[in-house]
Amino acid sequence: MIVGSLNVTVLSIAALLIVLLSISTLTTKPLSSSVLGSVGGKPYPQTSTEQFNVLRFGGALAPYVSHHGYGVGPETPEDCVVDQVHLLMRHGERYPTYDSGKRFEKLLNKLQKLSNVETYTGPLAFIKDYKYFATDEDYELETHSGPYNGLEDSYKVGLKFREKYGHLFDDQNEVLPVFSAGQERVVDTAKSFAKGFLAKSANDSLLSLQALPESSAQGANTLTAATSCKPFDYSENDELLSKYSTKYLEKAANRLNRLSPGFNIDADDAFQMMSLCGFELNVRGDPVWCKLFTKDEWVAFGYQRDLDFYYRASYGHSLAVAIGSNYANATATLLKEGPSEVGKLFFSFSHDTDITPVVAAMGLLQSASHLSVDQIDFFSPFKCSQIVPMGAKVVVERLKCSTDGKAYARIILNDSVIPLANCSDGPGFSCEVNDYHERIIRGLKGTTYTEVCQIDEDLPQSLEVYWNWSK
Repeated sequence: MIVGSLNVTVLSIAALLIVLLSISTLTTKPLSSSVLGSVGGKPYPQTSTEQFNVLRFGGALAPYVSHHGYGVGPETPEDCVVDQVHLLMRHGERYPTYDSGKRFEKLLNKLQKLSNVETYTGPLAFIKDYKYFATDEDYELETHSGPYNGLEDSYKVGLKFREKYGHLFDDQNEVLPVFSAGQERVVDTAKSFAKGFLAKSANDSLLSLQALPESSAQGANTLTAATSCKPFDYSENDELLSKYSTKYLEKAANRLNRLSPGFNIDADDAFQMMSLCGFELNVRGDPVWCKLFTKDEWVAFGYQRDLDFYYRASYGHSLAVAIGSNYANATATLLKEGPSEVGKLFFSFSHDTDITPVVAAMGLLQSASHLSVDQIDFFSPFKCSQIVPMGAKVVVERLKCSTDGKAYARIILNDSVIPLANCSDGPGFSCEVNDYHERIIRGLKGTTYTEVCQIDEDLPQSLEVYWNWSK
């Protein structure tokens, strides 16, 4: 009996030590109530205030919103330093594209010239005096005013990055390389970010902007890899996507027609109105279109947009992983080579549909099975509004830790640490750099971007600008 009791005691002590050790590795600082803020005298709120936020269901058309995260702090883990950083950022809040804008104009022209609206009443009454927010000259560009000012937001991101990663830049002896896709709004975002990052230096000559044309002639030396991919078909899954029920739009249209007689809007009109919500916020910060729809309707709209991204530019598309691997593999190689060999800061800027393939190549936020088109998959981690909202940021930090001398990769998506499945046992739930690189290679299943996308041999075969940029 004594021996048995002793064994139990030893096992209990061992178990306690394991628990304590586990807890010590999970946090670098004591948890403070200031993280969430005091509510009604309570140190922590007891309600889910973010349970519904239209920005999380706006389908990547609306202003920036942080990823909800998994509770992991973005602070640098204890005994580690960040010695290399990669940023892939979407342009900031913008006006509609030209094609989308013309569809909005057509809708508004229809609604404002109806002869059978006798009295403007109900939720659509505002349309009588509504003034559209854009001209042809505005289309495609970033917003430059309002509470969701795209250019100002990218400037502020630059300021924050200088605060966090300023130790990696010597403004007395170094030039800052910034890499951008060639479209005007993306270049403007890159410049605004750089202006913020270099604000303390007050020296524009420290910037070396590398703007890469959005052309197939770039081969693999591109931040818009789908453009160079010959077999890529954006619409390969259109038949599948058509199976998703849009009855929610029909119900929304019927409800609005009942409350505001005479407009006779249809399901397509309702979809355009929901899309207008995001852009009205981007430009004016006015929720006038957003308030027309119920929470359930926004959930259904958000999922429809999730499906579009998933099956056209991410896990559900046959070529998405290969396309995204062009950037993912290049940055993983830079992580392996290290800052002393290739540099410390790699800030890149592109579009939403160029970022979602990268997310797939990295293996982030992958569902156990493909998204259902038959019903809403409420438990899917793939939410386009939290992955590529306006101003989206995919950050990969290289952590060098004194505990074992190894280098680790840690991904921060829209301000939240996203641990990698089956590779999160490093400091701060990071992944050892070599393992990170290997998982990207495994995802390609023996192929490469240049092979899958049939890049001509006389064109660049890699994202070589990261190694060959000119000062």
